[in-house]
Amino acid sequence: MRSRSGRYRAGASGTVSAWLAAAALTVLGLGAAASPAGAADQLSIAVMDLPQSYFVPVHGDTAYVPPYSVALATGSADGSGDETDLKNVTAVLDLSSLRGAVDVGLHDSGCTRQDLVVTCPLGDFYQRTDLAPLTLTATAGTPVGAAGSIMLTVTADNAPTETRSTQVVIGRPRLATARGGTTQMTSQTAAVTPEFGNHGDVAVTQGVTLHVTSQVPMAGTYRNCRYNSLSRPTTAECDFDVRLPPGAAFRTDGAFSFDGSAALLGFDVGYAVWPTGNAPEYGGLGAGAAHGTGGQLGLSAIDGGSLLDAASSSEHFVPVGGLHVDYAAVGFEIKGTVGQTLRFKVPEPVNDKHAGDDWVKPPQRLTLPAGVRALDASDVYQGEEVYCAPASGGRTATCPFGSEPFGAYVLVHLDKRVPGATGTLFTPTDTTVDPDQANNTAVVTTDITDITGGAGGGAAAGGSGAGGHSGAGGASSSGGSATGGTSGTSGAGGTSGGSGGGASAAASAGGADGGTGNLAATGPIDVPLIVGASALILAAGTVLVAVRRRRSGAA
Repeated sequence: MRSRSGRYRAGASGTVSAWLAAAALTVLGLGAAASPAGAADQLSIAVMDLPQSYFVPVHGDTAYVPPYSVALATGSADGSGDETDLKNVTAVLDLSSLRGAVDVGLHDSGCTRQDLVVTCPLGDFYQRTDLAPLTLTATAGTPVGAAGSIMLTVTADNAPTETRSTQVVIGRPRLATARGGTTQMTSQTAAVTPEFGNHGDVAVTQGVTLHVTSQVPMAGTYRNCRYNSLSRPTTAECDFDVRLPPGAAFRTDGAFSFDGSAALLGFDVGYAVWPTGNAPEYGGLGAGAAHGTGGQLGLSAIDGGSLLDAASSSEHFVPVGGLHVDYAAVGFEIKGTVGQTLRFKVPEPVNDKHAGDDWVKPPQRLTLPAGVRALDASDVYQGEEVYCAPASGGRTATCPFGSEPFGAYVLVHLDKRVPGATGTLFTPTDTTVDPDQANNTAVVTTDITDITGGAGGGAAAGGSGAGGHSGAGGASSSGGSATGGTSGTSGAGGTSGGSGGGASAAASAGGADGGTGNLAATGPIDVPLIVGASALILAAGTVLVAVRRRRSGAA
């Protein structure tokens, strides 16, 4: 037995807390009104997912036999009992009519057996509880066909007794469907005509249900089918009151049509069949779904020799002209001061159909510009983002895709300034889908400042410059700022003005990541500054705590 309610009961402490809360509300006059008289009488036992038939393979057939299963839940006509316990629930399964025809295999589910009666004490519960207490196997000599019934009786102290039955059939229908595949569309619409048959050794006598699903809307409906929507349905379910003996097969006498005009990447259509009343768990639309308004869908007998032993089939439709997605790599800029170690977010490719990365073959391949070297980041960052793996001494790197929203980064060291130096980022893709490979390579540019010169060579007192960087070893700038800049690492022989200028630049820019304050943002992040900023934050917190304690003492 297993619960699928998705809820958990409070333990002893939770019960006490709930009692105290209720008592407090009562004292304040806010307690809930007492339950109306006879509320318990509104409860009912909902019996769900009970198969109409339970098929048992003939003796000697080693096919898998699923356990007999049923779902139980609290129910009520007006829904008021959905959160109320059913008390002292017991499920009893009487298999007396199957004596001599089957052997009973009892599962370890707390149930007990006396002769051919299985008793399952379920205690108190609410919402859904699943019960799969036994499996049946046919005894030698039991003929194919109906053998008897499983009689289910469910009782509870506070709800009426429920009784159901499931017919036990010896033999198994092996339902078959048409072979699926891929179809090239010649227009904006597509159609599927389902076919199904029985390759088993016993007839399906209760009717057959056809379930059709699509990723795009259906064009038109049938009045003897149910739909998940009548405006733009994507699921249909049709019951056919037919007998399906072994060897028989049918095709629907009308097609299911689909509007693929908006499916730039193509779409899938699938269908499945099952004996009516034996819907898979959570698989059916239910009798309450809306019926179509079109014509009547019928069946025509066919030769089922080409059908496959599978109860479902699917077809993929390729857009008119074939599937083509144009991927383009996205370049970026490496900006900083010689001597710095920075990280930069590696952009993912874009495409013209919002197709995601289904036809990309990662990793992306990065060739660094001259003067820039990729580093191993395994000892630097331990976050959710991923990092490029350097190769060829850091001249190149391979960049996997990181999960959203973290992405992938490359950690680099700016060795020297090489005017005009550029690199490339290459995105490999499936060439059959993306035949235009010209834009699969993007340019990686540089804007690198020397330590001893330019805007990053030590700003003058009070000076500022857009995109500037405090130079390692440069003089401390009084009141200076560098909008969007990153701090520089200390150079040999430098003074403390280098790190001071970096902190000033970061404060002016609003964060170490170029103004956003978000470590996952695109752009450079100076590794030493991350550690420094953390120390500043801790120091600031210490000061605030000290001030608060002083004020508290003064009070």
